[in-house]
Amino acid sequence: MRIHRAPLVSAVSLLLLGLLVFGRSLTFDFVPYDDPAYVTENRFVNEGLSLEGLRWAFLYGSQLGDLSHQGVENLWHPLTWVSHMLDVEVFGMESAWGHHAVNLLFYLLTSLLVMWVAGMVLKNHWAGFFVALLWMVHPLKAESVAWVTERKDVLSGFFFWATLGCMVRGFEKGSRWRWIGYGCFVAALLSKPSVVVLPALILLVEGFVKGEEKWGVSFIFGSLKRWWLWWVTAAMAALVSIMMQAGGSHDYFIGQSSFVDRMMTAGLGFWLYCYRILVPWNLAFEYPPPEAGWVVLAMAWVGLLVAGAVVWWKRRAWRLVFLGAAWFVVCWLPASGVLYVGSSFTADRYVYLALAGPLFVFCDWLMRSRWRVAVGGLVALLWSGLAWKQVGVWENGWTLFQHATKAQPRMTAGWVNLGGMYQNEQNWEDAARCYEQAIALNKKNYGAWFNLGNVYKAKKQQVDAAAAYASSLEAYPHYLPAILNLGLLKRESGDLKGAQELFRRGRDRDLRMLWLSCECALALRDFDEAQQLLERLEQEKVSHAQILDGMKRARAFLDAQGSSGKE
Repeated sequence: MRIHRAPLVSAVSLLLLGLLVFGRSLTFDFVPYDDPAYVTENRFVNEGLSLEGLRWAFLYGSQLGDLSHQGVENLWHPLTWVSHMLDVEVFGMESAWGHHAVNLLFYLLTSLLVMWVAGMVLKNHWAGFFVALLWMVHPLKAESVAWVTERKDVLSGFFFWATLGCMVRGFEKGSRWRWIGYGCFVAALLSKPSVVVLPALILLVEGFVKGEEKWGVSFIFGSLKRWWLWWVTAAMAALVSIMMQAGGSHDYFIGQSSFVDRMMTAGLGFWLYCYRILVPWNLAFEYPPPEAGWVVLAMAWVGLLVAGAVVWWKRRAWRLVFLGAAWFVVCWLPASGVLYVGSSFTADRYVYLALAGPLFVFCDWLMRSRWRVAVGGLVALLWSGLAWKQVGVWENGWTLFQHATKAQPRMTAGWVNLGGMYQNEQNWEDAARCYEQAIALNKKNYGAWFNLGNVYKAKKQQVDAAAAYASSLEAYPHYLPAILNLGLLKRESGDLKGAQELFRRGRDRDLRMLWLSCECALALRDFDEAQQLLERLEQEKVSHAQILDGMKRARAFLDAQGSSGKE
Protein backbone atom coordinates (compact mmCIF):
# COMPACT_ATOMS: atom_id res chain seq x y z
CA MET A 1 0.00 0.00 0.00
CA ARG A 2 2.87 2.38 0.76
CA ILE A 3 4.22 1.95 -2.76
CA HIS A 4 0.91 3.12 -4.21
CA ARG A 5 0.59 5.99 -1.76
CA ALA A 6 4.08 7.37 -2.35
CA PRO A 7 3.39 9.00 -5.75
CA LEU A 8 0.15 10.52 -4.45
CA VAL A 9 1.74 11.91 -1.30
CA SER A 10 4.68 13.26 -3.30
CA ALA A 11 2.44 14.92 -5.88
CA VAL A 12 0.19 16.55 -3.28
CA SER A 13 3.24 17.78 -1.34
CA LEU A 14 4.71 19.38 -4.49
CA LEU A 15 1.45 21.07 -5.39
CA LEU A 16 0.89 22.46 -1.90
CA LEU A 17 4.43 23.79 -1.59
CA GLY A 18 4.25 25.27 -5.08
CA LEU A 19 1.05 27.11 -4.18
CA LEU A 20 2.61 28.36 -0.95
CA VAL A 21 5.75 29.70 -2.64
CA PHE A 22 4.32 31.00 -5.92
CA GLY A 23 0.62 31.47 -5.14
CA ARG A 24 1.10 35.09 -4.09
CA SER A 25 1.59 35.93 -7.78
CA LEU A 26 -2.18 35.49 -8.27
CA THR A 27 -2.71 38.91 -6.65
CA PHE A 28 -0.13 40.64 -8.86
CA ASP A 29 -0.77 43.02 -11.72
CA PHE A 30 0.79 43.06 -15.16
CA VAL A 31 4.22 44.71 -15.10
CA PRO A 32 5.27 47.42 -17.57
CA TYR A 33 8.14 45.30 -18.86
CA ASP A 34 7.21 43.39 -22.04
CA ASP A 35 3.70 42.68 -20.70
CA PRO A 36 2.31 45.67 -22.68
CA ALA A 37 3.92 44.50 -25.94
CA TYR A 38 2.95 40.88 -25.34
CA VAL A 39 -0.52 41.23 -23.85
CA THR A 40 -2.04 44.46 -22.56
CA GLU A 41 -1.28 46.70 -25.56
CA ASN A 42 -0.97 44.03 -28.24
CA ARG A 43 -4.15 44.34 -30.25
CA PHE A 44 -3.79 40.84 -31.71
CA VAL A 45 -3.76 39.39 -28.20
CA ASN A 46 -6.03 41.64 -26.17
CA GLU A 47 -8.91 41.13 -28.57
CA GLY A 48 -8.98 37.43 -27.66
CA LEU A 49 -9.22 34.64 -30.20
CA SER A 50 -9.80 35.84 -33.74
CA LEU A 51 -8.87 34.72 -37.24
CA GLU A 52 -6.70 37.81 -37.67
CA GLY A 53 -4.96 37.09 -34.37
CA LEU A 54 -4.33 33.44 -35.24
CA ARG A 55 -2.99 34.43 -38.64
CA TRP A 56 -0.61 36.89 -37.00
CA ALA A 57 0.48 34.35 -34.36
CA PHE A 58 1.60 31.86 -37.02
CA LEU A 59 2.65 34.12 -39.89
CA TYR A 60 3.31 37.56 -38.36
CA GLY A 61 3.47 39.53 -41.57
CA SER A 62 3.98 43.25 -42.00
CA GLN A 63 1.60 45.24 -39.85
CA LEU A 64 1.72 49.01 -40.13
CA GLY A 65 0.99 51.10 -37.08
CA ASP A 66 2.16 48.81 -34.30
CA LEU A 67 5.13 50.59 -32.74
CA SER A 68 4.49 48.88 -29.40
CA HIS A 69 5.16 45.48 -30.98
CA GLN A 70 8.80 46.15 -31.85
CA GLY A 71 10.77 43.12 -30.73
CA VAL A 72 7.93 40.66 -30.11
CA GLU A 73 8.15 39.34 -33.66
CA ASN A 74 11.79 38.36 -33.17
CA LEU A 75 10.71 35.10 -31.58
CA TRP A 76 8.34 32.67 -33.30
CA HIS A 77 6.17 30.95 -30.67
CA PRO A 78 2.61 30.78 -32.06
CA LEU A 79 1.27 28.38 -29.42
CA THR A 80 2.30 30.83 -26.70
CA TRP A 81 0.47 33.63 -28.51
CA VAL A 82 -2.64 31.48 -28.77
CA SER A 83 -2.48 30.71 -25.03
CA HIS A 84 -2.38 34.46 -24.27
CA MET A 85 -5.37 34.98 -26.55
CA LEU A 86 -7.26 32.23 -24.75
CA ASP A 87 -6.50 33.92 -21.43
CA VAL A 88 -8.07 37.13 -22.69
CA GLU A 89 -11.05 35.19 -24.02
CA VAL A 90 -11.64 33.49 -20.65
CA PHE A 91 -10.43 36.03 -18.07
CA GLY A 92 -10.57 39.33 -19.92
CA MET A 93 -8.16 42.19 -19.36
CA GLU A 94 -9.59 43.88 -16.25
CA SER A 95 -7.39 41.85 -13.92
CA ALA A 96 -4.17 39.88 -14.35
CA TRP A 97 -5.03 37.12 -11.87
CA GLY A 98 -6.26 34.66 -14.51
CA HIS A 99 -3.14 35.14 -16.62
CA HIS A 100 -0.97 34.51 -13.56
CA ALA A 101 -3.11 31.49 -12.62
CA VAL A 102 -2.46 29.83 -15.98
CA ASN A 103 1.30 30.39 -15.59
CA LEU A 104 1.16 28.85 -12.11
CA LEU A 105 -0.97 25.91 -13.27
CA PHE A 106 1.47 24.97 -16.04
CA TYR A 107 4.38 25.32 -13.63
CA LEU A 108 2.82 23.02 -11.03
CA LEU A 109 1.90 20.43 -13.64
CA THR A 110 5.43 20.60 -15.03
CA SER A 111 6.82 19.93 -11.56
CA LEU A 112 4.82 16.69 -11.49
CA LEU A 113 6.24 15.76 -14.90
CA VAL A 114 9.77 16.46 -13.63
CA MET A 115 9.16 14.06 -10.74
CA TRP A 116 7.85 11.41 -13.16
CA VAL A 117 10.77 11.71 -15.58
CA ALA A 118 13.49 11.99 -12.93
CA GLY A 119 12.08 9.00 -11.07
CA MET A 120 12.24 6.87 -14.23
CA VAL A 121 15.74 8.05 -15.20
CA LEU A 122 17.21 7.59 -11.72
CA LYS A 123 15.08 4.48 -11.06
CA ASN A 124 14.18 5.88 -7.65
CA HIS A 125 10.87 7.59 -6.96
CA TRP A 126 12.13 9.61 -4.00
CA ALA A 127 15.18 10.80 -5.90
CA GLY A 128 12.78 11.96 -8.61
CA PHE A 129 10.69 13.71 -5.94
CA PHE A 130 13.70 15.64 -4.67
CA VAL A 131 14.72 16.62 -8.20
CA ALA A 132 11.23 18.02 -8.78
CA LEU A 133 11.13 19.66 -5.34
CA LEU A 134 14.44 21.50 -5.71
CA TRP A 135 13.78 22.31 -9.36
CA MET A 136 10.42 23.83 -8.44
CA VAL A 137 11.49 26.02 -5.49
CA HIS A 138 14.77 27.38 -6.83
CA PRO A 139 14.67 31.21 -6.70
CA LEU A 140 15.77 31.48 -10.35
CA LYS A 141 12.31 30.14 -11.28
CA ALA A 142 10.40 33.09 -9.79
CA GLU A 143 10.78 35.11 -12.98
CA SER A 144 9.28 32.45 -15.24
CA VAL A 145 6.23 31.94 -13.03
CA ALA A 146 5.41 35.45 -11.78
CA TRP A 147 5.94 37.25 -15.10
CA VAL A 148 3.01 36.91 -17.49
CA THR A 149 5.25 37.46 -20.53
CA GLU A 150 7.23 34.35 -19.63
CA ARG A 151 4.30 32.09 -20.53
CA LYS A 152 6.62 30.74 -23.19
CA ASP A 153 8.83 29.28 -20.43
CA VAL A 154 6.14 27.46 -18.49
CA LEU A 155 4.28 26.33 -21.61
CA SER A 156 7.33 25.04 -23.47
CA GLY A 157 8.63 23.52 -20.23
CA PHE A 158 5.42 21.53 -19.78
CA PHE A 159 5.69 20.01 -23.27
CA PHE A 160 9.47 19.59 -22.88
CA TRP A 161 9.08 17.33 -19.85
CA ALA A 162 6.07 15.57 -21.35
CA THR A 163 8.26 14.77 -24.37
CA LEU A 164 11.03 13.34 -22.22
CA GLY A 165 8.56 11.31 -20.17
CA CYS A 166 7.02 9.79 -23.28
CA MET A 167 10.43 9.00 -24.74
CA VAL A 168 11.71 7.29 -21.58
CA ARG A 169 8.53 5.22 -21.56
CA GLY A 170 8.97 4.63 -25.26
CA PHE A 171 12.42 3.13 -24.79
CA GLU A 172 10.64 0.19 -23.12
CA LYS A 173 7.00 0.34 -24.23
CA GLY A 174 7.29 0.89 -27.99
CA SER A 175 6.53 3.35 -30.76
CA ARG A 176 3.15 4.63 -29.55
CA TRP A 177 4.79 6.53 -26.69
CA ARG A 178 7.48 7.85 -29.02
CA TRP A 179 4.93 9.31 -31.44
CA ILE A 180 3.09 10.97 -28.57
CA GLY A 181 6.47 12.33 -27.52
CA TYR A 182 7.08 13.72 -31.00
CA GLY A 183 3.73 15.53 -30.87
CA CYS A 184 4.71 17.06 -27.51
CA PHE A 185 8.07 18.05 -29.02
CA VAL A 186 6.38 19.96 -31.83
CA ALA A 187 4.10 21.67 -29.29
CA ALA A 188 7.17 22.63 -27.25
CA LEU A 189 8.85 24.15 -30.33
CA LEU A 190 5.68 26.12 -31.08
CA SER A 191 5.84 27.46 -27.51
CA LYS A 192 9.51 28.50 -27.42
CA PRO A 193 12.23 27.63 -29.95
CA SER A 194 14.98 27.11 -27.35
CA VAL A 195 13.72 23.54 -26.87
CA VAL A 196 15.46 22.64 -30.14
CA VAL A 197 17.98 20.94 -27.84
CA LEU A 198 15.51 18.15 -27.02
CA PRO A 199 16.90 15.61 -29.53
CA ALA A 200 20.36 15.96 -27.96
CA LEU A 201 18.86 15.41 -24.50
CA ILE A 202 16.99 12.35 -25.76
CA LEU A 203 20.32 10.98 -26.98
CA LEU A 204 21.85 11.56 -23.54
CA VAL A 205 18.91 10.12 -21.61
CA GLU A 206 18.63 7.12 -23.91
CA GLY A 207 22.30 6.34 -23.42
CA PHE A 208 22.05 6.65 -19.64
CA VAL A 209 18.87 4.58 -19.32
CA LYS A 210 20.21 1.85 -21.61
CA GLY A 211 23.56 1.67 -19.80
CA GLU A 212 25.76 3.19 -22.49
CA GLU A 213 29.32 3.56 -21.23
CA LYS A 214 31.48 4.64 -24.15
CA TRP A 215 29.20 7.33 -25.61
CA GLY A 216 31.22 6.75 -28.74
CA VAL A 217 30.72 7.53 -32.41
CA SER A 218 28.73 4.35 -33.13
CA PHE A 219 26.20 5.10 -30.39
CA ILE A 220 25.82 8.74 -31.43
CA PHE A 221 25.34 7.90 -35.12
CA GLY A 222 22.91 5.15 -34.19
CA SER A 223 20.86 7.60 -32.16
CA LEU A 224 20.98 10.16 -34.97
CA LYS A 225 19.64 7.52 -37.35
CA ARG A 226 16.84 6.46 -34.96
CA TRP A 227 15.69 9.99 -34.25
CA TRP A 228 16.41 11.63 -37.61
CA LEU A 229 12.92 13.16 -37.79
CA TRP A 230 13.50 14.91 -34.48
CA TRP A 231 16.84 16.34 -35.61
CA VAL A 232 15.38 17.59 -38.89
CA THR A 233 12.45 19.20 -37.06
CA ALA A 234 14.82 20.83 -34.56
CA ALA A 235 17.07 22.13 -37.36
CA MET A 236 14.10 23.72 -39.14
CA ALA A 237 12.94 25.40 -35.92
CA ALA A 238 16.48 26.65 -35.22
CA LEU A 239 16.72 28.11 -38.72
CA VAL A 240 13.40 29.95 -38.28
CA SER A 241 14.55 31.28 -34.90
CA ILE A 242 17.85 32.59 -36.27
CA MET A 243 16.09 34.23 -39.23
CA MET A 244 13.60 35.93 -36.90
CA GLN A 245 16.38 37.30 -34.70
CA ALA A 246 18.15 38.77 -37.73
CA GLY A 247 15.31 41.22 -38.35
CA GLY A 248 13.14 43.61 -36.39
CA SER A 249 14.47 45.58 -33.45
CA HIS A 250 16.99 42.90 -32.46
CA ASP A 251 19.16 43.73 -35.45
CA TYR A 252 20.33 46.68 -33.37
CA PHE A 253 21.52 44.45 -30.54
CA ILE A 254 23.18 42.03 -32.96
CA GLY A 255 25.12 44.94 -34.40
CA GLN A 256 26.41 45.95 -30.97
CA SER A 257 28.52 42.82 -30.58
CA SER A 258 30.52 40.65 -32.93
CA PHE A 259 30.59 36.86 -32.95
CA VAL A 260 34.08 36.98 -31.42
CA ASP A 261 32.85 39.25 -28.60
CA ARG A 262 29.97 36.91 -27.82
CA MET A 263 32.27 33.90 -27.88
CA MET A 264 34.66 35.54 -25.43
CA THR A 265 31.96 36.47 -22.91
CA ALA A 266 30.00 33.21 -23.21
CA GLY A 267 32.47 31.28 -21.06
CA LEU A 268 32.20 33.78 -18.21
CA GLY A 269 28.41 33.74 -18.62
CA PHE A 270 28.45 29.97 -18.04
CA TRP A 271 30.21 30.36 -14.69
CA LEU A 272 27.92 33.23 -13.67
CA TYR A 273 24.94 30.92 -14.22
CA CYS A 274 26.61 28.32 -12.02
CA TYR A 275 27.28 30.94 -9.38
CA ARG A 276 23.66 32.15 -9.30
CA ILE A 277 22.40 28.58 -9.02
CA LEU A 278 24.53 28.12 -5.91
CA VAL A 279 24.12 31.70 -4.59
CA PRO A 280 20.65 32.88 -5.71
CA TRP A 281 20.97 36.38 -4.28
CA ASN A 282 20.58 39.88 -5.77
CA LEU A 283 18.58 38.41 -8.64
CA ALA A 284 17.13 40.69 -11.31
CA PHE A 285 15.28 40.36 -14.61
CA GLU A 286 18.50 41.06 -16.52
CA TYR A 287 22.21 41.32 -15.79
CA PRO A 288 24.82 43.70 -17.22
CA PRO A 289 27.74 42.42 -19.28
CA PRO A 290 30.83 41.78 -17.14
CA GLU A 291 33.55 44.34 -16.58
CA ALA A 292 36.32 41.83 -17.23
CA GLY A 293 39.52 41.91 -19.21
CA TRP A 294 40.60 39.34 -21.75
CA VAL A 295 42.62 37.44 -19.11
CA VAL A 296 39.51 36.76 -17.00
CA LEU A 297 37.48 35.85 -20.10
CA ALA A 298 40.19 33.47 -21.28
CA MET A 299 40.45 31.86 -17.84
CA ALA A 300 36.70 31.28 -17.83
CA TRP A 301 36.97 29.39 -21.11
CA VAL A 302 40.01 27.44 -19.93
CA GLY A 303 38.13 26.41 -16.79
CA LEU A 304 35.10 25.39 -18.82
CA LEU A 305 37.12 23.35 -21.32
CA VAL A 306 39.19 21.66 -18.61
CA ALA A 307 36.08 20.76 -16.62
CA GLY A 308 34.44 19.43 -19.77
CA ALA A 309 37.50 17.35 -20.66
CA VAL A 310 37.63 15.80 -17.18
CA VAL A 311 33.94 14.89 -17.23
CA TRP A 312 34.31 13.38 -20.71
CA TRP A 313 37.40 11.44 -19.68
CA LYS A 314 35.60 10.02 -16.63
CA ARG A 315 32.27 9.49 -18.41
CA ARG A 316 32.30 5.70 -17.85
CA ALA A 317 32.93 5.92 -14.12
CA TRP A 318 30.81 9.06 -13.64
CA ARG A 319 27.87 8.22 -15.89
CA LEU A 320 25.35 10.31 -13.94
CA VAL A 321 27.78 13.22 -13.58
CA PHE A 322 28.32 13.09 -17.33
CA LEU A 323 24.54 13.13 -17.92
CA GLY A 324 24.00 16.06 -15.55
CA ALA A 325 26.87 18.13 -16.89
CA ALA A 326 26.03 17.45 -20.53
CA TRP A 327 22.36 18.24 -19.85
CA PHE A 328 23.29 21.63 -18.38
CA VAL A 329 25.63 22.53 -21.23
CA VAL A 330 23.19 21.46 -23.94
CA CYS A 331 20.37 23.53 -22.40
CA TRP A 332 22.73 26.46 -21.85
CA LEU A 333 23.97 26.62 -25.45
CA PRO A 334 20.88 28.36 -26.98
CA ALA A 335 21.17 31.09 -24.34
CA SER A 336 24.97 31.28 -24.30
CA GLY A 337 25.06 34.21 -26.72
CA VAL A 338 27.34 32.43 -29.21
CA LEU A 339 24.43 32.58 -31.64
CA TYR A 340 22.38 35.69 -31.03
CA VAL A 341 18.88 34.82 -29.79
CA GLY A 342 18.21 37.52 -27.21
CA SER A 343 19.37 40.88 -25.93
CA SER A 344 20.25 39.82 -22.36
CA PHE A 345 23.80 38.86 -21.42
CA THR A 346 22.42 36.40 -18.87
CA ALA A 347 18.94 36.00 -17.38
CA ASP A 348 17.33 33.80 -14.73
CA ARG A 349 14.78 32.43 -17.21
CA TYR A 350 17.56 30.98 -19.37
CA VAL A 351 18.27 28.21 -16.85
CA TYR A 352 14.63 27.13 -16.64
CA LEU A 353 15.40 23.77 -18.27
CA ALA A 354 19.16 23.54 -17.63
CA LEU A 355 18.87 23.38 -13.84
CA ALA A 356 17.50 19.83 -13.85
CA GLY A 357 20.80 18.29 -15.03
CA PRO A 358 22.87 19.17 -11.95
CA LEU A 359 19.89 18.31 -9.73
CA PHE A 360 19.89 14.73 -11.08
CA VAL A 361 23.41 14.34 -9.70
CA PHE A 362 22.76 16.12 -6.40
CA CYS A 363 19.53 14.27 -5.63
CA ASP A 364 21.02 10.88 -6.44
CA TRP A 365 23.74 11.76 -3.89
CA LEU A 366 21.03 12.71 -1.37
CA MET A 367 19.53 9.24 -1.46
CA ARG A 368 22.71 7.63 -0.09
CA SER A 369 21.99 8.36 3.59
CA ARG A 370 19.46 9.95 5.94
CA TRP A 371 21.70 12.88 6.86
CA ARG A 372 22.04 13.71 3.18
CA VAL A 373 18.26 13.66 2.85
CA ALA A 374 18.18 16.11 5.74
CA VAL A 375 20.63 18.33 3.84
CA GLY A 376 18.31 18.21 0.85
CA GLY A 377 15.40 19.22 3.05
CA LEU A 378 17.31 22.21 4.42
CA VAL A 379 18.28 23.31 0.92
CA ALA A 380 14.65 23.04 -0.18
CA LEU A 381 13.56 25.12 2.82
CA LEU A 382 16.19 27.81 2.13
CA TRP A 383 15.40 28.01 -1.57
CA SER A 384 11.65 28.11 -0.86
CA GLY A 385 12.10 31.17 1.34
CA LEU A 386 14.31 32.93 -1.19
CA ALA A 387 11.93 32.04 -4.03
CA TRP A 388 8.92 33.38 -2.07
CA LYS A 389 10.81 36.64 -1.55
CA GLN A 390 11.88 36.84 -5.20
CA VAL A 391 8.31 36.24 -6.41
CA GLY A 392 7.32 39.39 -4.49
CA VAL A 393 9.68 41.44 -6.64
CA TRP A 394 7.26 40.96 -9.55
CA GLU A 395 4.22 42.44 -7.79
CA ASN A 396 4.22 45.60 -9.93
CA GLY A 397 6.48 47.91 -11.88
CA TRP A 398 7.68 49.84 -8.84
CA THR A 399 8.75 46.75 -6.90
CA LEU A 400 10.39 45.24 -9.99
CA PHE A 401 12.45 48.20 -11.13
CA GLN A 402 13.40 49.58 -7.72
CA HIS A 403 14.68 46.14 -6.76
CA ALA A 404 16.59 45.85 -10.05
CA THR A 405 18.45 49.15 -9.56
CA LYS A 406 19.46 48.07 -6.05
CA ALA A 407 20.35 44.47 -6.87
CA GLN A 408 22.14 45.26 -10.16
CA PRO A 409 22.99 48.99 -10.20
CA ARG A 410 25.04 48.60 -13.42
CA MET A 411 22.03 47.30 -15.36
CA THR A 412 20.72 50.04 -17.66
CA ALA A 413 17.33 48.36 -18.20
CA GLY A 414 16.47 48.81 -14.51
CA TRP A 415 17.18 52.54 -14.61
CA VAL A 416 15.36 53.09 -17.91
CA ASN A 417 12.24 51.31 -16.72
CA LEU A 418 12.27 52.98 -13.30
CA GLY A 419 12.49 56.28 -15.14
CA GLY A 420 9.42 55.24 -17.09
CA MET A 421 7.51 54.71 -13.83
CA TYR A 422 8.40 58.23 -12.69
CA GLN A 423 7.57 59.62 -16.12
CA ASN A 424 4.09 58.08 -16.01
CA GLU A 425 3.50 60.03 -12.80
CA GLN A 426 4.85 63.20 -14.46
CA ASN A 427 7.75 63.27 -12.02
CA TRP A 428 10.06 64.70 -14.65
CA GLU A 429 13.07 65.33 -12.43
CA ASP A 430 13.36 61.78 -11.08
CA ALA A 431 12.60 60.37 -14.52
CA ALA A 432 15.41 62.42 -16.08
CA ARG A 433 17.77 61.37 -13.27
CA CYS A 434 17.12 57.68 -14.03
CA TYR A 435 17.60 58.12 -17.78
CA GLU A 436 20.81 60.07 -17.25
CA GLN A 437 22.09 57.28 -15.00
CA ALA A 438 21.37 54.75 -17.77
CA ILE A 439 23.14 56.94 -20.34
CA ALA A 440 26.14 57.31 -18.03
CA LEU A 441 26.36 53.51 -17.96
CA ASN A 442 25.87 53.15 -21.72
CA LYS A 443 25.95 56.17 -24.02
CA LYS A 444 24.44 54.07 -26.83
CA ASN A 445 21.26 53.24 -24.92
CA TYR A 446 18.76 54.46 -27.49
CA GLY A 447 15.79 53.86 -25.19
CA ALA A 448 17.19 56.08 -22.46
CA TRP A 449 17.92 58.87 -24.95
CA PHE A 450 14.41 58.56 -26.42
CA ASN A 451 12.72 58.68 -23.03
CA LEU A 452 14.88 61.61 -21.97
CA GLY A 453 13.70 63.36 -25.13
CA ASN A 454 10.11 62.76 -24.07
CA VAL A 455 10.84 64.33 -20.67
CA TYR A 456 12.34 67.40 -22.33
CA LYS A 457 9.37 67.61 -24.68
CA ALA A 458 6.95 67.48 -21.73
CA LYS A 459 8.94 70.31 -20.11
CA LYS A 460 8.68 72.36 -23.35
CA GLN A 461 12.45 72.14 -23.90
CA GLN A 462 12.11 71.44 -27.61
CA VAL A 463 15.75 71.96 -28.55
CA ASP A 464 16.95 69.54 -25.85
CA ALA A 465 14.24 67.08 -26.86
CA ALA A 466 15.33 67.17 -30.50
CA ALA A 467 18.96 66.61 -29.47
CA ALA A 468 17.98 63.62 -27.31
CA TYR A 469 15.93 62.06 -30.12
CA ALA A 470 18.85 62.59 -32.50
CA SER A 471 21.16 60.81 -30.03
CA SER A 472 18.68 57.94 -29.88
CA LEU A 473 18.75 57.64 -33.66
CA GLU A 474 22.53 57.92 -33.72
CA ALA A 475 22.63 54.80 -31.53
CA TYR A 476 19.84 53.00 -33.39
CA PRO A 477 18.97 54.60 -36.77
CA HIS A 478 15.84 52.47 -37.29
CA TYR A 479 14.12 53.17 -33.95
CA LEU A 480 10.62 54.12 -35.10
CA PRO A 481 9.39 56.02 -32.01
CA ALA A 482 12.42 58.35 -32.15
CA ILE A 483 11.96 58.85 -35.89
CA LEU A 484 8.32 59.74 -35.32
CA ASN A 485 8.87 62.14 -32.41
CA LEU A 486 11.80 63.94 -34.02
CA GLY A 487 9.79 64.26 -37.22
CA LEU A 488 6.86 65.76 -35.32
CA LEU A 489 9.18 68.28 -33.63
CA LYS A 490 10.63 69.32 -36.98
CA ARG A 491 7.14 69.69 -38.44
CA GLU A 492 6.03 71.83 -35.49
CA SER A 493 9.09 74.07 -35.95
CA GLY A 494 8.25 74.56 -39.64
CA ASP A 495 11.01 72.34 -41.01
CA LEU A 496 8.72 70.38 -43.35
CA LYS A 497 11.55 69.04 -45.50
CA GLY A 498 13.39 67.72 -42.44
CA ALA A 499 10.17 66.16 -41.13
CA GLN A 500 9.44 64.56 -44.49
CA GLU A 501 12.92 63.08 -44.64
CA LEU A 502 12.32 61.40 -41.27
CA PHE A 503 8.80 60.20 -42.05
CA ARG A 504 10.11 58.58 -45.25
CA ARG A 505 12.42 56.46 -43.12
CA GLY A 506 9.53 55.03 -41.14
CA ARG A 507 6.52 55.07 -43.42
CA ASP A 508 7.07 51.56 -44.75
CA ARG A 509 6.75 50.19 -41.21
CA ASP A 510 4.33 52.53 -39.47
CA LEU A 511 0.84 53.62 -40.55
CA ARG A 512 0.93 56.97 -38.77
CA MET A 513 4.20 57.97 -40.44
CA LEU A 514 2.78 56.95 -43.80
CA TRP A 515 -0.05 59.44 -43.23
CA LEU A 516 2.27 62.15 -41.87
CA SER A 517 4.47 61.73 -44.93
CA CYS A 518 1.40 62.19 -47.10
CA GLU A 519 0.50 65.35 -45.16
CA CYS A 520 4.02 66.74 -45.60
CA ALA A 521 3.90 66.02 -49.33
CA LEU A 522 0.65 67.98 -49.55
CA ALA A 523 2.10 70.88 -47.56
CA LEU A 524 5.19 70.89 -49.80
CA ARG A 525 2.85 70.76 -52.85
CA ASP A 526 4.41 67.54 -54.06
CA PHE A 527 1.06 66.24 -55.28
CA ASP A 528 2.45 63.24 -57.18
CA GLU A 529 4.05 61.82 -54.04
CA ALA A 530 0.95 62.70 -52.00
CA GLN A 531 -1.23 60.82 -54.50
CA GLN A 532 0.98 57.72 -54.33
CA LEU A 533 1.02 57.74 -50.54
CA LEU A 534 -2.73 58.26 -50.29
CA GLU A 535 -3.33 55.31 -52.61
CA ARG A 536 -1.12 53.18 -50.34
CA LEU A 537 -3.12 54.30 -47.31
CA GLU A 538 -6.38 53.42 -49.02
CA GLN A 539 -5.12 49.86 -49.43
CA GLU A 540 -4.37 49.51 -45.70
CA LYS A 541 -6.77 48.69 -42.87
CA VAL A 542 -7.00 52.15 -41.32
CA SER A 543 -9.09 52.37 -38.14
CA HIS A 544 -7.74 55.61 -36.63
CA ALA A 545 -10.54 58.20 -36.89
CA GLN A 546 -8.21 61.20 -37.25
CA ILE A 547 -6.25 59.57 -40.06
CA LEU A 548 -9.45 58.49 -41.82
CA ASP A 549 -10.78 62.04 -41.65
CA GLY A 550 -7.50 63.41 -42.99
CA MET A 551 -7.50 60.86 -45.81
CA LYS A 552 -11.03 61.89 -46.80
CA ARG A 553 -10.04 65.56 -46.99
CA ALA A 554 -6.81 64.74 -48.84
CA ARG A 555 -8.71 62.68 -51.40
CA ALA A 556 -11.18 65.50 -52.03
CA PHE A 557 -8.32 67.99 -52.39
CA LEU A 558 -6.28 65.82 -54.76
CA ASP A 559 -9.34 64.98 -56.85
CA ALA A 560 -10.07 68.70 -57.10
CA GLN A 561 -6.47 69.36 -58.12
CA GLY A 562 -6.78 66.67 -60.78
CA SER A 563 -9.99 68.17 -62.12
CA SER A 564 -8.41 71.63 -62.26
CA GLY A 565 -5.45 70.23 -64.15
CA LYS A 566 -7.69 68.63 -66.76
CA GLU A 567 -9.60 71.84 -67.31
